[in-house]
Amino acid sequence: MNYLKVYCNLIRKAENRTPPEGYTEKHHTFPVSIFGKNNRLVVLTAREHYIAHALLEKICIKRYGIDDKKTRKMTYSHWMMKVGEDGRHKRYCNSILYENLKNRWSKSLSGNNNPFYGKKHTKEMIKFFSESQKGEKHHNYGKSLSVEHRKKIADAHKGKNKPLLTEKHKEKLRQSSTGRKHTEETKLKISLSKSGENNYNYGKELTIECKRKLSENMKNKKWWNNGKICIRSEECPGDSWVAGRKLKKDT
Repeated sequence: MNYLKVYCNLIRKAENRTPPEGYTEKHHTFPVSIFGKNNRLVVLTAREHYIAHALLEKICIKRYGIDDKKTRKMTYSHWMMKVGEDGRHKRYCNSILYENLKNRWSKSLSGNNNPFYGKKHTKEMIKFFSESQKGEKHHNYGKSLSVEHRKKIADAHKGKNKPLLTEKHKEKLRQSSTGRKHTEETKLKISLSKSGENNYNYGKELTIECKRKLSENMKNKKWWNNGKICIRSEECPGDSWVAGRKLKKDT
């Protein structure tokens, strides 16, 4: 098929008619990403606009090859026509078109074609990203989820059971946590985040069923201490632990 001829016919048809009624979109006859800023604009319907970008990609593949920079730009434009600029407003695309486009888009970003290939963010950049998400800079700072929003999140997670971890995965998690200790500053932050009104159970009274469960959970458990902290356990936690809740005072 002569994709260039089909594209030119589509553009001429749009140039020689009165703009159609209803929803329309403006289209650059010569793509800005390749030819730079220009005033060659035509008014197309949403369907015609999508077809125009699909044709432009086909034209570049045929003329320059799939790995050429111009082709990658047209693949990106075609891809954005599918997902929408904000990533949410989907446009029509059947399964075959979607699969082929997805494969081309993936290939255009793989290996040396990816501008970030083989690179890593500097420590300064990582710090900048981190700081940009803290406090008032965070997009959700000072906002609280509405009851309706919370309900939607809860409903979306209902019936979703977490997959069981394999023994290999459990061992990796154990090894990654071995030897790690919270700093005193972190301990204080955790404590403050769970105290007073920050505690999700603040001001609530435990139900009889909850009290019964807590009572059953503590049955047969004794107090143990290591001179610093106390815990309840059915068995002695270790050699440095002794029975009893009372800590010895330093003399």
